[in-house]
Amino acid sequence: MSQVNKKLLFKNTIILYLRMIFVLLVSLYTVRAILDLLGVEDYGIYNVVGSVVGMFTFLNGTLATSSQRFFSVALAKNDYRELNKLFCLNLTVFCLFVVILLVIAETVGLWFVNTQLTIPNERLYAANIIYQFSVIACAVSIIKVPYTALLIAHEKMGTFAYISIYEAVYKLAIVFVLSVITWDKLVIYGILMFVCSISVSALYFWYSKKHFQESSFHFFWDKGEFIKLFNFSGWHFFGTISNIVRGQCINILLNIFFNPAINAARAVAYQINGAVVNFTDSFNIAVKPQLYKAYSAGEFQDLYKLIILSTILSVFLSSILAIPLMINSDFILSLWLKNVPDYTVQFTILVLITGLIESTNTAAIVPALATGKIKKFEIVSSSLAIANLPISYIVLKLGAPPYTPMAIASVLAFVTTVWRAFLLRDLINLPYKKYLSIIIRLTIATIISVACSYIITKNHTTGFIMLILSSCSSVLATIFLYYFIVLGRDEKMVLICFIKRIIKN
Repeated sequence: MSQVNKKLLFKNTIILYLRMIFVLLVSLYTVRAILDLLGVEDYGIYNVVGSVVGMFTFLNGTLATSSQRFFSVALAKNDYRELNKLFCLNLTVFCLFVVILLVIAETVGLWFVNTQLTIPNERLYAANIIYQFSVIACAVSIIKVPYTALLIAHEKMGTFAYISIYEAVYKLAIVFVLSVITWDKLVIYGILMFVCSISVSALYFWYSKKHFQESSFHFFWDKGEFIKLFNFSGWHFFGTISNIVRGQCINILLNIFFNPAINAARAVAYQINGAVVNFTDSFNIAVKPQLYKAYSAGEFQDLYKLIILSTILSVFLSSILAIPLMINSDFILSLWLKNVPDYTVQFTILVLITGLIESTNTAAIVPALATGKIKKFEIVSSSLAIANLPISYIVLKLGAPPYTPMAIASVLAFVTTVWRAFLLRDLINLPYKKYLSIIIRLTIATIISVACSYIITKNHTTGFIMLILSSCSSVLATIFLYYFIVLGRDEKMVLICFIKRIIKN
């Protein structure tokens, strides 16, 4: 990468981390407050109904990734005319998908909510209201995709951060409204979240129209470009479906076998994991365009270095948060929430383990997407992820506890991570032995760090002192282990030079 790109990457990462810290603090408070105001059952209903709508958002992930890939490549070539054509084509296709979504949501989806979910009869009316508002919000969010992708492709992370902060403040205001109203809080919460989603989308529309000429829309159709987009999106669509199956479908499966309270416990666990994911995503969002552009420019040696360094940094950033949270999950949950739903601790630990394993995703997936040759990549990775659903169904049918699907997800995630090394070797000639060596060293370092924290807290009373002590020991152990176990000589030299450059600048 050029000096300019490194500075831009560092600047964007800092901006996104400042945004993340604020959003994280607000999110932790709002989740606690909303769970208390709605109650465990209503909070669970909101999340499981959201999961049904979430099954339709596979379009978001598929289209967002394909849009960003093609937009970034066009920007790397400074071809703004091509970029405008791609933008118009994407938006045209997305509008078509919205029509399809509405038809499915108002037929199959509506039937599923009213006949298959475990929802108390007296709350079914409220669940239907939430569902309708969620469907509309989902449709608008799909149309928002090319605008968001354009902003990220231009690496305007400051704007991305400001809009995220606005969204966090809005959700904070929702807590205040719910605390003073006397009407059905679940219904009001659903309506207010709908308004939040619409207003956030409107901000992306406005900013893109004002700052990016290529966002000027006119109907454009090119069969060849559509086939290229469809071929890329088609296989990535399979990959996104796998995430929906493992996420939203597992949530629905838990509702069918158990009750909304289990959905509430799972939702809390994923909120905690979301804090860790947001922490690493702030870096990943900044590094994505660099990965795309390094591939487009044919700078493969820089690309290999960036993949390895991104993998190390992503897992490191996840570890310094996830490990203390895992070790102290019981105390943290009791401190954070007034009423901790059953199984929340088990869910939290297993979800964090899966998140740690998957923190390698961006550095591995983006280069594969950049090639456009993702058929084998998506089939293998997605099949492993989708396998979580039938395996979970079988074990739950046999009487397994509700947290079992999360344990299965962790095992499948690790298998997928190892397999990706071989796939990247075929796609971009990645030195897979070195990449696998990094994965193994990261695993060893993480296990030792967890063991150190556990030994310190074992046989001691939980509390603030132990939380601080175990967190500090975990961070120090992680830094020490990464420097002496994970980083090779080349990575150490790059890291030292990078730190020196930051200090000088």
